[in-house]
Amino acid sequence: MITALLIILFLLDIGLLFLFLNVNKKQESHSDLLTDLTEERRLLTELRNSIKEELTSAQERNKETVAKVSHIAAEAEQEMRSGGQSLASGMEEIITELGSKFDKPLKELAKRQASTTVLLKRLDQESNRLQKLINRGERLLKFFDQKTPFNDVLKEIETKRYEDCLSLLSQGMPSEKVATELGMSRSEVELISSLS
Repeated sequence: MITALLIILFLLDIGLLFLFLNVNKKQESHSDLLTDLTEERRLLTELRNSIKEELTSAQERNKETVAKVSHIAAEAEQEMRSGGQSLASGMEEIITELGSKFDKPLKELAKRQASTTVLLKRLDQESNRLQKLINRGERLLKFFDQKTPFNDVLKEIETKRYEDCLSLLSQGMPSEKVATELGMSRSEVELISSLS
């Protein structure tokens, strides 16, 4: 029993020794942390002081710049007052002269632009018609192709005609003109129009 008590006392001594060492380490780390914080505070103070100095010098430079700009603005205002009236009258004369010179060419240009727009519309329509004719020709060539079944070719042609009909109707083309262009009856076109 005494041995057990001795062992317990020995373990208790070791635990107290370990606790003492642990507390001692924490105090050392706290003192290191305090030293680091003191150094950081000193650096921040130096940084704050240098920023204050820079701001002060920047404010002084700004004041000097504002004074210079004010002086230049006053001089410019005086020059504008003295030269403004002569400049305005000179500009009026130039504008009147240029207006008379460019009036006729501008009207001519507007007319040419309008005629060019009309020609571009016609070219677009002709291009669409030519593309449709090429597509029809390609479909007709499929009739002579031995690889494609005849019924598939007919079905593709009919599907394409209906798609073209819907496209032309959506563009605002009258049903009579669509029927003529696609080789369909007017009633077919009107039926497709009502179904869409």
